[in-house]
Amino acid sequence: MDASPPNPFAAPASKAAPDSVPTIDVMGAWTNGIEIFRASTVEMIASMVVAVLPALGGFGLFLALVVGGASSLIGEGEFQLMAAPAFIGAAIVGLALAVYMFAITAGLARFDLAAAHRGSADLNDLWAGITDSPRFMLRLLGLTLMSVLISLPGQALDLVGGLLQVVAEDEPGLLAASLLVRLAGYALNLIWTVTVSARFQLAQLYIIDQDQGVISALQGSWNATSESKLAVVLAMIVSLMANFLGFIACCVGVLATLPLARLVQVIIYRQLEPGRPS
Repeated sequence: MDASPPNPFAAPASKAAPDSVPTIDVMGAWTNGIEIFRASTVEMIASMVVAVLPALGGFGLFLALVVGGASSLIGEGEFQLMAAPAFIGAAIVGLALAVYMFAITAGLARFDLAAAHRGSADLNDLWAGITDSPRFMLRLLGLTLMSVLISLPGQALDLVGGLLQVVAEDEPGLLAASLLVRLAGYALNLIWTVTVSARFQLAQLYIIDQDQGVISALQGSWNATSESKLAVVLAMIVSLMANFLGFIACCVGVLATLPLARLVQVIIYRQLEPGRPS
């Protein structure tokens, strides 16, 4: 027998339920991160050493040149002639340090992404990321500038209080008001950081992993965390606490907590972007 013709008055077939929106599992991210860190402890700590030691050396040289140039300016005679070379040297070192920081940022992101995917770290990924970093540098610079602009609203009241405090040194009443403004500024900055700035913290990974522009990376980070606002704050607090414990452990602990916190952030990114290829 032939099948009956379709009923034009029948209710339309129900559509399949949309895929659930990815969310952040902070505990799962830290558990996974600790497992990877334990499997590649030497590589993870080595990545931190590679990142920190040259940066500290470059920053120390930069400060020495700046202080030397400033000291030359207040000197007398031929000693003042050393100021210009010192400041030129400081500018060159500062530029080189900035380039290095952007390169190591890209390298560490590639290193952590590969480690999160494979379950173990390989320092070759760090070098591959560094060599591939030139194409990201302008975007990372733009992201840095945008991050400063994003943080300004949270710091505005604190800056106003600071200016009032400078102006009101001899006015007790105005000085008290400036202190209240600064306290309110601290509170506003904290609220702004946890509700707004924290949701942009994955933008760097959108640039390096997905080759996005600055604005699209910021939008991607903001949209991805829309259903995990509290989890973003919790993840930030846990990372800060872990790094604080690393610092109070004679500062040696940060060699473990900083790369671990880095890795956890990448794992969180992968939780929010589960369809990304390796």
